[in-house]
Amino acid sequence: MFTGEEQALIRLNMFEWLSEQSLKKTLFTRQELRSGFTWRGQVIPLMDLQKGIWNPKAFDETVSITSMYDNPYGDMAHETEEVLDYRYQNSPTGEGTNTKLRLAYARKTPLILFEELTPGNYLPRYPVFVTEDFREDETFRVSLAGIAADISEDFYFKDEPIDKAYAERMTLQRIHQPRFRARVISAYQQKCAICSLQHVELLDAAHIVPDSKENGFALVSNGLALCKIHHASYDRDVIGISPDYKVVVPERVMNEVDGPMLEYGIKRMNNATLNVPKSPELWPSKDGLAFRFEEFLTSA
Repeated sequence: MFTGEEQALIRLNMFEWLSEQSLKKTLFTRQELRSGFTWRGQVIPLMDLQKGIWNPKAFDETVSITSMYDNPYGDMAHETEEVLDYRYQNSPTGEGTNTKLRLAYARKTPLILFEELTPGNYLPRYPVFVTEDFREDETFRVSLAGIAADISEDFYFKDEPIDKAYAERMTLQRIHQPRFRARVISAYQQKCAICSLQHVELLDAAHIVPDSKENGFALVSNGLALCKIHHASYDRDVIGISPDYKVVVPERVMNEVDGPMLEYGIKRMNNATLNVPKSPELWPSKDGLAFRFEEFLTSA
């Protein structure tokens, strides 16, 4: 059994490892999540072999929960995507496997949620927290948005750098962004839609219609897998994309003289045809592209 301080530190290291690995890939297999993370030379699995609730013997509270692709337990995500109602593990009393998860709820311990987006492929969401325990419905309510305050003192260290590291991980992000990124980059076969760069760590899921707009939905059809250069260029109207999937570089940029990035990375892309997903239903929305392209033309 790890000490309380060791458990807290290991959880932080788990979050850090997942963040580092997520720069290289969008989804993980169960084998990768069971064998990839080590702490002081010891492999510590991040999920169970079969069960949805992972309660390692060396931890006082649950480490992770898994929401399956076919939802055999009836887990339900709310429309806002900020909350997941997670069913108890099969048990007539709600005890056993659920005990450590109930303790995580009582202590406000941060957990990892692995969401199976496609069979055998999991998207990590962290930190998540159990915020309610509905015993009559045998359901835990899990917040995917994190908890910005009122974290149990049992989890904090007096050591300031550890506190700071944990506080940084509590910064709230757009709730839908991890799922959106995973789906978009997977749909584009982990390549930039403009230049075909295949370094996942350099790819973003760019919105066509910004998510600040009313119709800026977090759908693959409203997204583009773009390398960081082309994402920034698209957002700042250095390039545009027409409704017929053509890359357009405005005349003002074509007339600029600069280094090789502008020449080969931007200007050479003028009139290039966008690389689109294999499935037509995932292709970029022509209406969305037209909306965004009109804004581009105004600035060009």
